[in-house]
Amino acid sequence: MSFLTHGKIAQQVGLSAAGVSATGTTLNGGWISAADAPQIAVAISANQNASVQWQEATDDQGTGAQNLGDSVDLGANFGTSEINSAAVTTGFTHVRAVVTLAATGAAGAIYLLGNQRYS
Repeated sequence: MSFLTHGKIAQQVGLSAAGVSATGTTLNGGWISAADAPQIAVAISANQNASVQWQEATDDQGTGAQNLGDSVDLGANFGTSEINSAAVTTGFTHVRAVVTLAATGAAGAIYLLGNQRYS
């Protein structure tokens, strides 16, 4: 694995306003274009156990939404999950993270968009 050894953090990672905070048992992230970055991650803060399920859709309105891979258990307090935009099914253009909490509570999430490819 090699890492880019120069440049500012802001040049390597972008933040997306599509992350949201909510109270309840499910947090639906906003739809973001899979073309925005080769790697897309979601960072989640919750006061309890949480899991994340990535979904893909054919537009930013969620048309034809379907699950992308398996749900990932993040544990409690803070966790991250990421996908490679190349994993998105042909014909699908947007992704979002759906966070499920173990019980009703508060959680926040933000997308991290990686704009550099690492090998």
